[in-house]
Amino acid sequence: MTNQEEPNNQSIQPVFGKPYVTPLSPDKLAHKPELSGICPGKAWVLMLLAALPISLVYGVVAHYVGIAAGFVGSIVALIPNLLTSICGLISWVFVIFAFAVMAIVILGYPFLAGYLNGMFIVAGLGKKGLCRNVNVAGFTAAINGIVAYFGHVLLTLLISKTIQPLTYSVSQLESEFDTTIVGIPGWLVVFCCIELILVVVGAVTGAREGIKENTFCEEHQCWYGVWTSGNFSPDINTSLATAIEADDASLLEPFEQISKAAFPRLFIQTRTCPKSEDCEWELKATLSWQEQTTDKKGQTTTNDKSEQWFGILVPSNFGNQLKDQLKLGNKELAELLDPAGGKKKN
Repeated sequence: MTNQEEPNNQSIQPVFGKPYVTPLSPDKLAHKPELSGICPGKAWVLMLLAALPISLVYGVVAHYVGIAAGFVGSIVALIPNLLTSICGLISWVFVIFAFAVMAIVILGYPFLAGYLNGMFIVAGLGKKGLCRNVNVAGFTAAINGIVAYFGHVLLTLLISKTIQPLTYSVSQLESEFDTTIVGIPGWLVVFCCIELILVVVGAVTGAREGIKENTFCEEHQCWYGVWTSGNFSPDINTSLATAIEADDASLLEPFEQISKAAFPRLFIQTRTCPKSEDCEWELKATLSWQEQTTDKKGQTTTNDKSEQWFGILVPSNFGNQLKDQLKLGNKELAELLDPAGGKKKN
C-alpha cells in the first residue's frame, strides 16, 4: 500500500490483476547478456570424461529413488478410494485421479531424473570448465543421460535378469498385472525406450538451462557473482524506467523495500563480475501479482502470477549506484518490512 500523503506522485496499481509497468526502449531491452559460445577443451573433458562415471553412479541411485517414487505415487493414487466407498460418478473421478497421478510419476520422474543430471552434473562441471556454449552442454548431457539410464538398466539386469522401468520393480509389475515376466518382453523394451527418451530430453533441458542462466565476463574469464536483490512496490516502475533510460541512478526516487509475501511486487536483482565492479552490471526485474477467478458455483480462487519485465546489462556506475540506493541484498531490512506493501520516503 502506498503513502496516502503523496497520491499525485504515485501510480495506482490494482489489488488484483497485472500492474502496469513503463516499457523500456528497444535499445535498452536489446542490450542483454549473451554467451560467446566458446567451450574450452577442459570443459569437454569435464563434461564427458569426468561426468560419465558420475552419471553412471547417478543412474544406480536414480533406480532406487524411482522405486520409492513409484511406491509413494501408488499410495497417493489410492488414497481417495481408501477414504470412501462411494460408487457411481464419483468413483470414476477417483479412477481418473489415480491414472493421472501414476502418469505423472511414470512419465515425470524419468524427465526429472534426467533434468537433475543435466543441471547439476553436466552443467555444473561445464561451468567449472568455463563452457559458454549451450549446444555443447546439451550434446554432452544427452550422452550423460544415456549413460545414466544404462546404469539403471545394468543394475536391473544384474538383480532380476531382466530390465524394468525406473518407477516399478519386476515384482511390482508382476503383481500389478497378475503375470509372470520371463526374459525381456517387447512391450517392456518399448516402455524403457520411452523412458530413455524422457531422461535424455530432461538431461539436455537441464544442462542448457544450467549454462544459459549464467552470465560470463570474457575480459576477466569468470562467471558473474551472486545476485543482490530486493522486493518493491510496482509504483517504482516509472522512476526506475526513467533512471535506466538516462543511465542515471540519481533520477530514481527513494522507495523502501517490501515483504516478499506482498502482492503486487517488483523483484529487482543485480549482479556483476566478481573480479571488477567496473564491468557492466546485469539488472533484472520480475513483476508478481495475483488474479482472482470465480467458477460457476461462485467459489473464488486466487492465483499467483509472475512475468519478467526486463533482463538487461547496465553501465557499472549505474549498477553500483542502484544497488546502494535501493539497499539491494540487505536481508536484515527485509525482516522489518510491512507485508502490506512499500512506502515511499518523504
